[in-house]
Amino acid sequence: MKKILNYVVFYFKEEIKPLYFITALTFAAICILIQYNFKTANFYVEHHRQEISYFFRAFLLYAIPFIGTLLLYSAFYKKWNIWFNYSFVALVIFTLIIYTTRCTITFHNEVIKSYVAPDHQRYWLKISNQLIHGLILFVLPCIWWWVKEKKETELYGWRFKDVSLKPYFIFLLFLVPLVAIASTQKDFLKVYPQVANVLKTEPDHPFASGALFELSYGFDFLMNEFFFRGFIVLAFVKFIGRGVILPMALFYVFIHFGKPLGETISSLFGGLLLGIVAYETRSIYGGVILHIGIAWLMEIGAGLGRFLYLSN
Repeated sequence: MKKILNYVVFYFKEEIKPLYFITALTFAAICILIQYNFKTANFYVEHHRQEISYFFRAFLLYAIPFIGTLLLYSAFYKKWNIWFNYSFVALVIFTLIIYTTRCTITFHNEVIKSYVAPDHQRYWLKISNQLIHGLILFVLPCIWWWVKEKKETELYGWRFKDVSLKPYFIFLLFLVPLVAIASTQKDFLKVYPQVANVLKTEPDHPFASGALFELSYGFDFLMNEFFFRGFIVLAFVKFIGRGVILPMALFYVFIHFGKPLGETISSLFGGLLLGIVAYETRSIYGGVILHIGIAWLMEIGAGLGRFLYLSN
């Protein structure tokens, strides 16, 4: 735990410029304020799912935090030269294409609707979405690594040597009271547990159906961790070092739009912390433990919360 604290202290003391950090936080706060008051992202992107422009709308939505914060970094650190590096620009664009593809790909939905009985379609659509989306976040970064960096570095974040996992499990214990508090909030219980909606459509095998859902749910979180803390943080190391951590964190905030406000706000600081740790350790295992651990804690906490709330 002390080592992790040292990583964070070093980042804020030696790496980050206060005005840059404050500006980026203000930018994030304005975006969150606009989204949660006017549902801007929903109108701009989600209402156009059936249109050809859907991919480009989603691409531009995620470009706002990622490219926007990278431009802030360039301005505050006087590093405009990175934008003249074709490999850097290609990596920025490819990163956005990966996540946009993850959000807009729908071919598997038609397969499910064609071959699965209507009563079971909702369940299998959720399972297939999580598996397909997770695979996209894994396979496409692996292609970049194979073509560009295979000879220079191991696969982003899959480094286990000299990594201590104990602090992350301890940190999870500290989060239990916070999850318990969240599990008493109505807006939280409207969204979680995710498995509750699944069991409505698969009543005959609730345990097996719930377990499969939670495993695919965890897989999606694992791949998100690999993409954000593995691929984004470690692929950009040779271009801007620790400078990519904050842009990654703001990008991470935007993928939480539509979730409870508290979760979206906490994603900024969680993404920042996990990004710092991934950069210093070159490993995503700690983040995986926290990410999946928190997700499953929220499922358990919300399940208990719904039970207690509905029973009163």
